[in-house]
Amino acid sequence: MRMAIVRHYGFQISPFHNLFDGQVQKMMEDKDTYRKYYEEVQEAKLFTVLEGAFSKENKTVDADDFKDIYEQYFSNQQDKEDEDAEQLEKVFDEGE
Repeated sequence: MRMAIVRHYGFQISPFHNLFDGQVQKMMEDKDTYRKYYEEVQEAKLFTVLEGAFSKENKTVDADDFKDIYEQYFSNQQDKEDEDAEQLEKVFDEGE
C-alpha cells in the first residue's frame, strides 16, 4: 500500500516516511481497499511463480504455422474437455 501512495506522489517521498502512516492505516481499515491490495499482491506472487514455469522463447512464425499451433492447442483442449465431461457423466451415473 505504501508503494501505491509513493507511486501516486511520483516517488518523491520515501515509502517509509511517517507522512504515510495515517494514510496506510486508513487504507487498511477499509475492507474493499484492503482486499484490492491483497489480491494485487497475490496475483504478483502467482505470476512470479508462473513466469519461472514457462519458457519465454520468442519465435517468429508465419500465419500457417500459427494456425497449426492454434488448432493443435485447442483440439487438445477440446479432447481434454470431452474426457472431463465423460468422467463427470460416469460419476453422476454411478450416483443414481
